[in-house]
Order: sequence, then structure tokens, then C-alpha cells
Amino acid sequence: MKYAVFFNDQMEITDEIELGEIHSYDRQNINSKSGNLNGINTLFIIVDEEEKDSVTPEELVQFYGDLIISELDEQCTQVIYDGFHSQVMNAHYRFDTKDQANFDQKVSQIFLDEMNKDKPGYNPLVGDNVIWKTQDMGFVYHTLEQFQRVLAECGQHKEGNINKYWMAKIRIKATRSLPALLEIDDFRTAVEILDKYENPS
Repeated sequence: MKYAVFFNDQMEITDEIELGEIHSYDRQNINSKSGNLNGINTLFIIVDEEEKDSVTPEELVQFYGDLIISELDEQCTQVIYDGFHSQVMNAHYRFDTKDQANFDQKVSQIFLDEMNKDKPGYNPLVGDNVIWKTQDMGFVYHTLEQFQRVLAECGQHKEGNINKYWMAKIRIKATRSLPALLEIDDFRTAVEILDKYENPS
């Protein structure tokens, strides 16, 4: 049986609620078979019945660390899907799973064209221009050079955000500061917040 155990700022237990089967939870909500708890604004942890009266500060830090990592993972994925503004074309490109597949397909076509351009009778798959639908400028014509530069921006967008998330995850797993964890709400600023608490100037 799972329980939600609630604490005040002095880490004293203020309440315990039997949950039964848990469907989902985040920092402010718990959805369980026993009902929904929404708008939670105090510290809590979800534990088995035999653990509910012996929660340690370290366990609370680990609980919130895991919870925040899960939230930041979803946030990072959404930021990547939302796309990027191209400095090359001054247009916004979406980058969800479908868009990524389309970019990958176009890269493959460009590669095949380059590999086979000198073969007699080969008909290029792409040609000299690429037409691409942007989020804010509609369909935009690109030269091959422009499109290749946009592809580089794609990689920078995806890899840059993933790297920020992974660095945040590593630091969150290592921290012992609950106040720092509670302040984190964005994977792009998580390391800065942790530095503020762990390495004050």
C-alpha cells in the first residue's frame, strides 16, 4: 500500500494519506485510485506503508530529484519539438518526431545525390533547391547550401538542449540541497541554480 507523507519546512510530518494504486503524480498533484490530490504546496513523499514513519531527509532529496528529472526530461523533449529559429533563413522550423523524420529523409536524399551525381542517367532526388514548410514563413525555397546550414542548426538545436538536460540530470542526482531542487523549473537554468546553492560566491 502506498502512502503520501506530508512535511512542514522543519521536516516534521504533518499528515499521511493512504493512496492505494497510483496513476500519476508531479510536484503539485497526485492521481490515485483513492482520489486526486491537487494543488499541493507542501513537501511530500510517496512511500510504502512500512516506510511512512521513518522518512529521512536524504530520501526526500532523492524523491524530489527523481521527480524533477522526470519533469525536465518531458520539458526538454517539448523544447526540442517546438523547434528553432534559423539565423540562416530568418524563419522558425518545427522539430517534432515527424519533422525530424522528414529532415533525416532529406539528408539521405542529398547524400545519395552527392554519391551518384557523376553516374550517367542519374536523376537527382533533390536538385538545386529544397522547398520546406516553416512555422512562420510558410513554404520557403532554399539553395542546397542554405538547407545544409539549416541542417547544422537542427543539430545544434537538438544536441544543445539534450546536453543541457543531461548536465542538469547529472547535477541533480549528485546534489544534497533540497532548497536548490525546489527552485528548479527549467533544465536550461538548473545548473546555474545548483551552483548558486552549492558554490555560493
